[in-house]
Amino acid sequence: MREIGNGRREPLTVRELLIASHIKPWRESDNEERLDGMNGLLLATHADRLFDRYLMSFREVRGDFVCTLHARVRADAKKLGVFEGMRLATGQLSLCDEPRFRKYMAGHFSRHLELLAQHKTTGHT
Repeated sequence: MREIGNGRREPLTVRELLIASHIKPWRESDNEERLDGMNGLLLATHADRLFDRYLMSFREVRGDFVCTLHARVRADAKKLGVFEGMRLATGQLSLCDEPRFRKYMAGHFSRHLELLAQHKTTGHT
């Protein structure tokens, strides 16, 4: 997604700019998790790189998943259309799938927080 001047978000239309990303990394997942559709997001390639390195994640706020970025990448991410506070489109999740998606996202967000804490204690931003 990209944010445009009036605050609306529009999906990318060039499919080659999108990549399917595992929320829980493939290397850390068992076979069931690797094939679980709830363990995936469709992201723009630059957002995928940030997400895979835990420099970007989504925290759950009243049922919405809101983008949070590591301070080190905020300025450059903004130039690429990725902003703190952007909401992940989850309207197509079924009620029976939501708990699994939430579990994967909570795990990812926890790793994001660990990275933030690590950089804070070592003095890196």
